[in-house]
Amino acid sequence: MSNDVSLRVKAQRLGGKLSAMVLPNLGAFMGWGILTALGIWLSNDMLKAFISPVLTYLLPLLIAISGGKMIYGEKGAVIGAFTTMGVIIGADISMLLGAMIIAPLSAWLLKKLDAVVEPLIPVGFELLIGNLTVALCLDRSGHYVTVCCVLRRCFHLGKQQSVTADSDLHRAGEGAVSEQCHRTGNPDAAWYDTAE
Repeated sequence: MSNDVSLRVKAQRLGGKLSAMVLPNLGAFMGWGILTALGIWLSNDMLKAFISPVLTYLLPLLIAISGGKMIYGEKGAVIGAFTTMGVIIGADISMLLGAMIIAPLSAWLLKKLDAVVEPLIPVGFELLIGNLTVALCLDRSGHYVTVCCVLRRCFHLGKQQSVTADSDLHRAGEGAVSEQCHRTGNPDAAWYDTAE
């Protein structure tokens, strides 16, 4: 019986936290619904132009800001919105649920990183290093994306090609990935230019 109660309590807590991300933004959801109904009913192109961008970008970002702020205040809101923008760009559908997952997770990771870094910050550098931790968290996720691009483009069809791991590859971005594949003599590197 206690397992059922504890499971029910945990589910209620999770539901309460998810609703705490949506309820502050209820006015935006209602405004979007009214604009959508009016745009379709009046067949007004200007009102119809609001439907997709608000659903795709604004509503998930508002949820992300609320979720990040709930975990780690203003810094959590910033990193939550930024990471949610990456989720939005990488998807073809509205990322309302994605924002509810990635924003609190990224804010929690930043909170843990700050707990480790804060005792080491010299007096007077709190603002600079505090914002630098946000940038480092975001840069670290960008680093993993670059590594995935290298693996995808240079190990095409299971053919392992020699790729040197220099730091210029990360800094120069995806243009450098294609260039590196051509420099290493990868015969399949030409597919990079035509892919996607």
